[in-house]
This record gives sequence, C-alpha cells and structure tokens, in this order.
Amino acid sequence: MQSTLELELPKAKKKRASKRYWKEINGTVYVRLQYKDESGKWKEKLQRIDDKRTAQTVVEKMRRELEHHGAEILKSDKMMFKDLADKYEKTKLVSAVYSNGVKVSGKRSIAPVKSALKPLVEYFGRKFIRSIRPNDLEAYKSKRLATPVETETNVKTKQKNPETGRMKNTVTKEIKTRPRQVATVNRELALMRNILNFAIQNDWLIKSPFTKSPGIVSNSAEVQRDRVLSFNEESKLLAACVDQRAHIKPLLICALDTGMRRGEMFKMRWSDVNFVTDEIYIPQTNTKTDADSDSRYNTTIKNRI
Repeated sequence: MQSTLELELPKAKKKRASKRYWKEINGTVYVRLQYKDESGKWKEKLQRIDDKRTAQTVVEKMRRELEHHGAEILKSDKMMFKDLADKYEKTKLVSAVYSNGVKVSGKRSIAPVKSALKPLVEYFGRKFIRSIRPNDLEAYKSKRLATPVETETNVKTKQKNPETGRMKNTVTKEIKTRPRQVATVNRELALMRNILNFAIQNDWLIKSPFTKSPGIVSNSAEVQRDRVLSFNEESKLLAACVDQRAHIKPLLICALDTGMRRGEMFKMRWSDVNFVTDEIYIPQTNTKTDADSDSRYNTTIKNRI
C-alpha cells in the first residue's frame, strides 16, 4: 500500500512595515521621517496614517518632497488657506513703491484686491492648501454665480405729518439684489490662482489645482463692454456741450481721440503734453495697468477744440 506524505505549508504572513517608518501614539499610527533642517539640527516629521503597511511608501514620498522642495514643504502640509492668504496680503498687498516714475514693488490699487480676497477666505479659509482640488474651484464658482449681489439703498418717501399737516421726507432702507457678474468671479479666481502660485514659489505647495482647470477663469463668458461711438453719436454728444456743459467738451474730445481714462486725464500736467509731436505721455504712476513703460497717446485735440 502506497502512502503519501502531505505537508501543510504555513500561511504567508502579511508584510508589515518596519517600525522605523512608523510609531504609535495613544493608539494612533503615524509615519515618521527624520531629517536635518537648514541649521543642521535633526527634526522629526509625523503624519497620521490608517494602515501601517503604507508607512514606507508615505515616508519615501515625504523624502522625495524634502529633496526637491526643502524643509518648508514638510512644514506646510497643515497650512490652511486663511494662513496663506494672510502671508500673501502682508507680502503682496502693500502700497506701490516707485523709482523714477516706474513701479518697482507693491500695488497701486489695494482695496479691490482685498475685496476679492474676502469671499475666498470665507469659502476656502479652513481648507488645507494641499487638499484644494479642481472640483473645489468649480464648486466655488457655481456658488458665487448663484449668489446675488445685495446692496442697501436709501428710499425717500413723502408722508403727511398728522399734527402739522405738512409733508415731510421719510428715509427707509431697502435691499436691492442683482445677479453677480461673471467678471467679478473671474477676478476672484484669478486672485486665488496668484495666491496658490505664491505658495508654490515659497515651497509651501507642490502643484496648483488650476493646472487641471484651464478653462475655469472664462474671460470669453464676460460681457464685452468695448463700443466705439459712431460719427453721428459723437456729433450729437459734442453738440450738447454748450452753456453749462461747455467745459466738458475738451474732456470728451480727449477721451474720444486718445482712449484715455478719466483718472489719466485728470492727472495730466502740461509737461506731459508735447505740442510739437502731438503726443501725450502718461506716467506709469497714473495708468490703471502695471505697464513696463509709460503710456503714449497720439493726439489731435488742439485741432478739434
């Protein structure tokens, strides 16, 4: 009788990460990475994980980030957007500094940027910057466009005073709403993109979610406002500049012939006008956009006034 010997092989044990990659604190498992900071001191970076078997993979990823981006990237994994926005505001949203009429740092108009920053902080404030995804940007855009703009206005009404019989003006507050413009949301998202790029420049963020959302700032969806008056309309407009409106005519001709903005015209000095070449020079300190050089307009105003 032939007998067979059956051997029972032990079951393969699941591979467990080495304890040098993780440590347990109060029942919670953390991966641990030891590294030297810029001053040469040893530091330990902990990151919470759910599975010890992934510890080595997570540590190796942290080590690659440290190698490519420095120690700042390890410190910023818990940076919230409100903290980043605060750093951006203190660094970038400062008054413009000019040298020889050319802006070298800061911004000319800070108030509009701070206004656009407020809803961003309200929405993304407590989000970690490394957790913001393209779908978060889409959700923000949808919510903002669906939220109407509310403005408070004073409404005057006349009411009869029962005691005196006289009419008196009564002022009441009234809330008016209008749809939010696409251009407003585009400016907010463009600011958000600048803030995240600021984080990348400082090694607090590796990649911006805007790289996977190329069409989210949709300038083509904005209402186009460029319109040129016809010769007929221009003639009627200038013909109305008589008597008490006569002083407006030179300003209108200047605006029509050069395309200058109101602020640029009001800040002009005689030294900016060259009557020989029929040119007006607008210093960069007076222009709306941050150009690399002064603006120059050809003008034939003196022949039309």
